[in-house]
Amino acid sequence: MGIGTKSGIMALAGAGSAFSNTYSVRLDGTDDDVNCGNVTTFNGVNKASVSIWFKTSSNSSMMLIAKYAGSGDRQFQIQVIPETRIDVYFVNIGFRSTDTIDLDDDEWHHVVLSYDGTQSGASRAKVYLDGSALTNLGFSAPTSLSTTSTNLLIGNTGNTVVHWDGEIDEVSLWTKTLSDGEVTDIYNSGVPTDLTGGAGLAHWWRMGDNDGG
Repeated sequence: MGIGTKSGIMALAGAGSAFSNTYSVRLDGTDDDVNCGNVTTFNGVNKASVSIWFKTSSNSSMMLIAKYAGSGDRQFQIQVIPETRIDVYFVNIGFRSTDTIDLDDDEWHHVVLSYDGTQSGASRAKVYLDGSALTNLGFSAPTSLSTTSTNLLIGNTGNTVVHWDGEIDEVSLWTKTLSDGEVTDIYNSGVPTDLTGGAGLAHWWRMGDNDGG
């Protein structure tokens, strides 16, 4: 695992202040991940969101983020199959995209999981790719997220180990259901923006930009 200078992503925040996005974390696809510990933010909630920037040239199935281990200790995980689809698992699969995607292009992409357990069936989980909502094959998320003791892993899962091969940046967790407009604002036409003070922002891992790399 390494942190290095990133080219191609530099954003200006709103309100006229400069916002620098220089670093990202590079994971080797073999034994790297970022272990955030037992993050309890989503335990038992019925509204939550996750936002992540990622980049890969691999076409292998990989995990972006997971708080998901053995049976009975599963909260959520986001799986990317770069030439096929994006899946989200809760206790079981809750979202599978049907759209045509091509994500092994070694370019930066942005994904958001927006969850609302108060909605019905397949409407409970929405996934956005580069600012646009993907179509769910019809799987249903639970009415609330499980309470788990497993660690939150960026770039891996605690179930069947599937390491990310590529870069990950600007990972944020939200205690709300992000709306279409909020996803558009975070995507910001393809350049990460300043999330400081965002309503419902619970965690924000900047992968080097908040500590000089």
